[in-house]
Amino acid sequence: MRSKNIRSLGRPRAFNDKIEQNTVKSLDRALTVLTTLSKNQNKTLTDLSKELRESPSTVYRILSTMALHKIVECDDRLQTWNIGPGSFQIGSSFLRRTSLVETSRPFLRNLMEETGETANLGIENNGNVLFLSQVETHAPIRAFFPPGTLSPLHASGIGKVLLTQYTLPKLEKFIKSGLEPFTQYTNSTLELIQGDMAITLERGYAIDDQERNIGMRCIAAPIKNAFGEVIAGISVSGPTSRVASDQIAEFSRSVVNTAREVSIEYIQKVVCDYFDLPIELMKSKTRKREVVQARQIAMYFSKKMTKSSLANIGMHCGGKDHATVLHACRTVNNLSETDKNFRAYLADLEKKLSIQ
Repeated sequence: MRSKNIRSLGRPRAFNDKIEQNTVKSLDRALTVLTTLSKNQNKTLTDLSKELRESPSTVYRILSTMALHKIVECDDRLQTWNIGPGSFQIGSSFLRRTSLVETSRPFLRNLMEETGETANLGIENNGNVLFLSQVETHAPIRAFFPPGTLSPLHASGIGKVLLTQYTLPKLEKFIKSGLEPFTQYTNSTLELIQGDMAITLERGYAIDDQERNIGMRCIAAPIKNAFGEVIAGISVSGPTSRVASDQIAEFSRSVVNTAREVSIEYIQKVVCDYFDLPIELMKSKTRKREVVQARQIAMYFSKKMTKSSLANIGMHCGGKDHATVLHACRTVNNLSETDKNFRAYLADLEKKLSIQ
């Protein structure tokens, strides 16, 4: 009989041992150089050495090694160092873990055009919001969160949406880590954050009301997985002069509707990839059995994951009416009770619809 304490594949026996002997110091030093350079590019060797408190020769060897792999590059004329294309290629592989970025892009653009403000997509990353995509407004004064930017959960619209999934022990641990009160409006205590979470859950969207930067306001809504868990958030951000208090209701409707539409489109993309079908086929009027079944499954998960109306789900899933969506959901439920293989399909898809 196999032991119950079998370690995960790809991890050595000492994986959970965090003692210093299990780290590669030279690699750790190199990654520190790369992280420092990423925060402020066009650095000279002297500037980097001073900031890192390392000798110029050590930093130069690290930079030269990374330059061979195009992770960094040097401007020979200015004698400054910058992030190279190799870093972009590696970073882009993170985005390929999920089709959510690709799926959401046209919806973010529509949201920006509808509201006139910058639209954002973000997920949680170690107690922060990691911004994955952004479509900027054309207005001169605007919010700017380029992909890869990290922002504190407690002082961000998307962050507040993500916080609603925290259990009390996890929330208490998060707060004990120390939350910076960026402005006089920032919620940084357990009582204030819990109160704000309750309001966010009740109305279905979160507001960052000058809690990160004075004069800036953000409205965010959740994207959920098949288990009803918040896995990402969509928001619009802009100055309070344009995202005014009396316009919050209008902005929130646009953001919430977009989040629901992204969820439906994302579900269709995952289902199509799973069954190796082009998404155009699912949106067509074809009655081929395999396409109909995939469409029914997409409708089923859309009803389960989003609060969209049946009519809206049908519109996105091949231009069908609400009665077709209702019939699809009943069909999927019936098949899941009687067909073992079909039930396995649903279980697999539920896992794939969760962003890891």
